[in-house]
Amino acid sequence: MQTSKMERLKYLVEVLNKASKAYYAEDREIMSNFEYDKLYDELVSLEQELGMVLANSPTVNVGFEAVDELPKEPHESPRVLSAQPQQAVIIKKDNTATQESALTRFPPIRRKNKS
Repeated sequence: MQTSKMERLKYLVEVLNKASKAYYAEDREIMSNFEYDKLYDELVSLEQELGMVLANSPTVNVGFEAVDELPKEPHESPRVLSAQPQQAVIIKKDNTATQESALTRFPPIRRKNKS
């Protein structure tokens, strides 16, 4: 009985790790969130019952490996930043609010020359 539970534990770790890799590193789903959560909960229960957690278990690992490059995504507009001055709402001590240019209120930091 312990052997079959141990085999199930190894299987769940393998399947859940494949699903995580597909989702986080390859941007594709091989199972629904519902299925993943159900298998994950089963894995947690088995680990508690057996008193064993494998080193590569998704219950002790966070996320997935970083990738070297992300795919380029087209944008509707090539301009990302606004050319319009940004506004900041300033709340005063007497709880009145005013709207000011963020550039006036928070001027850009200027670096000093190291001459």
